[in-house]
Amino acid sequence: MKNFYNPTKITVDYTPIANLAKITSPWSEVLFLLTTPNTENVFSFGISQIDKLVLAYMAKLEWDSRIKIIGIPPDEKEYIYKLGNLTHKLLLLINAVFLVTPLNYYHPASIFLALFREREAIFYAISGETKSGIITQQQNINQQLRNLENPFTRKHTQSFFAAAIKLAEQNDNWRKQYYLPFYKSRMELVTYIKTPHVAAVVKDKKGFGNIARQGKKKNQNKSLAR
Repeated sequence: MKNFYNPTKITVDYTPIANLAKITSPWSEVLFLLTTPNTENVFSFGISQIDKLVLAYMAKLEWDSRIKIIGIPPDEKEYIYKLGNLTHKLLLLINAVFLVTPLNYYHPASIFLALFREREAIFYAISGETKSGIITQQQNINQQLRNLENPFTRKHTQSFFAAAIKLAEQNDNWRKQYYLPFYKSRMELVTYIKTPHVAAVVKDKKGFGNIARQGKKKNQNKSLAR
């Protein structure tokens, strides 16, 4: 196995995000589980290239701005960055909720692990099969979030956002500082998907979203799930 232990560079072949010096435990263990496919990693099912890129960008935003992420296809860079930003806003929201109510989790990293695997709060694990279907679905979810309603149904995500929404209702400053940035980041991602150069976002067999670009034949569209 190649050694890519370098605090300023991440490759897309094998992404040792958890090894970066500035990422402390237990975040390092969680990122290892989410980015290292192997037979002993019970969480490794469904790990994709997009997971590695998105989590690497999140790590850059949260722990080390010197991280250089190599291997993002040029026409997917904005998409990856918006997903990474959304994931980072989720991390910040989790930290803020945990400070007030731990929700029976021992650390914010354990909440993040659960929510990332359920793939509702962040939505590149597409549940619709057409661009219009995805946009409609996510706009409806965002509208509910804006109205401080809980649109999520999966166990950990539903429980977490019930707590987050309650805190947002009780404290408007908290809502503006932590809840709104997550909501706005989701809105920005939907807006990007609506742009004309994104012809479609369709679900592959593993449930990951693939962007189809205007002007490209179907068999030439690049899949973000490797």
